Amino acid sequence: MRRSICSLLAVCAVSSFAALSVLAQPPPAPPKVLVIYREEVKSGMSAAHAKVEAGWPKAFAKAGSTNYYLGMTSRSGPNEAWFLEPHDSYAAFEKSNADDARNPQLSAELDKLGVEDSALTSGGRNLIATYQEEISRQGTSPFPLNRYVSVTTYRVRPGKAPEFTEFRRLLKSVNESGKTSNYFVIYQVVSGAPSGTYLLLRGMKSLKELDPDPGQPTFAQLLGPDNQKKLNDLSASFLISSESALFELKPGMSYPPKEFLAIDSAFWAPKAMPAKTVKVATVVKKEPKKIASAQ
Repeated sequence: MRRSICSLLAVCAVSSFAALSVLAQPPPAPPKVLVIYREEVKSGMSAAHAKVEAGWPKAFAKAGSTNYYLGMTSRSGPNEAWFLEPHDSYAAFEKSNADDARNPQLSAELDKLGVEDSALTSGGRNLIATYQEEISRQGTSPFPLNRYVSVTTYRVRPGKAPEFTEFRRLLKSVNESGKTSNYFVIYQVVSGAPSGTYLLLRGMKSLKELDPDPGQPTFAQLLGPDNQKKLNDLSASFLISSESALFELKPGMSYPPKEFLAIDSAFWAPKAMPAKTVKVATVVKKEPKKIASAQ
């Protein structure tokens, strides 16, 4: 994955109205296919890596590519950068990549960036995942307003997918009945990871959302002892492991679609700050005073 005063005011008014119209609409459904590129960034190379990654959105924008993606870096767990590439279908995924491959200038620029990127990373992994609507709880706020993403990776035992589905269905039901602010989408990894890998993604506007609300019941209270026992029994039957990591969304490493810009252009397309003009004081050299001779 870059007038006159009256005319300017008119443009601002139209842009503001368009943004409000987008915000008033319910968020679109999560993409059916999510392609994830994971990069392991070498220690001490995060800043240099971010600088190289900023070249990719510029290359895609110059080529007019529709291969949009969001970049984010880890705040916990391994030092990684993830790139989330949404598609409506596998056919759309194939077409967007084929369109980019037919552009020789873009291909040459991406090859160059890839060489620079490889010097800053120690490895990576590409994943393809499909949306699991039944066990997801989509948020009511547009995703472009988020700044962080929490990712929980589940490893499920072979043949135990139904138990995992029941486990997540119960958690979804408790969140809905308790009217919590805990929204999440779940994807099943179908290629690029061991079988039985699921990813739960939760977008957050602020880390404050992780703090307990003293005015609301805890999730354990909403769950109750019976449901808690059921969840424990289910997890014991299907779970190999689970791991959570916190990521921060990075607009400079992202190539967001126009819908993101309509909702929050200040974050996703920040304007470069103009260089400050440093005024240099003029030093006036004073002539030394002549001292009258005492003679």
